[in-house]
This record gives sequence, C-alpha cells and structure tokens, in this order.
Amino acid sequence: MERVRIPRRSDEDHRSRKRRSREFFREPTPSFALMDIQGPVVVTYVYQLIDGEVRVEKIEYRKDADNFKEPPRTAASPQNIPSSPSTVQQQQNVW
Repeated sequence: MERVRIPRRSDEDHRSRKRRSREFFREPTPSFALMDIQGPVVVTYVYQLIDGEVRVEKIEYRKDADNFKEPPRTAASPQNIPSSPSTVQQQQNVW
C-alpha cells in the first residue's frame, strides 16, 4: 500500500476561512427594496439600516429599446359589472 501525502493547508488559508465564516454568520442588516417598473426601465431602491443610519442605494436597469416590445393588447372589451339594485326596488321587494 502506497502512502499518499496530503498537503497541509497553510495558517493563512485557515485564517481566511475563519474570517469568511464570521462574515457569513454576522448579524443580518435590516433592509428592504422598492421597485419602480416603467416599461423598459426598472429602478430599484435598496434601503439598509447600517450603524443606526438609513442608507439608500439606487439601481437602474434599462432594457435595450430594440428588444423592447409593448405587451399585446387584447381586443376584448371590459365586462359590465352589474350594479346593486336601487333602493326603490329593494323597498318594493320587502316581504
């Protein structure tokens, strides 16, 4: 049976792994995002609470105008929603 030697990880690799794991398990940052979608433009606002201060980051994405197509319009007309009977009709139908 032949012995295989596995190279030992350096102390620097070990410290780097520990640092990454601490960053991964740190306290979460309270945050939320709002999106404003207007045709081919999407603007996202990311709000974060960092050190007691609210920070806002604005991210804008524009779709290529050549690739943007308007959504298809339907030929169907809106449905009529029946209104409630008038109060006169309700009074006549009382038992």
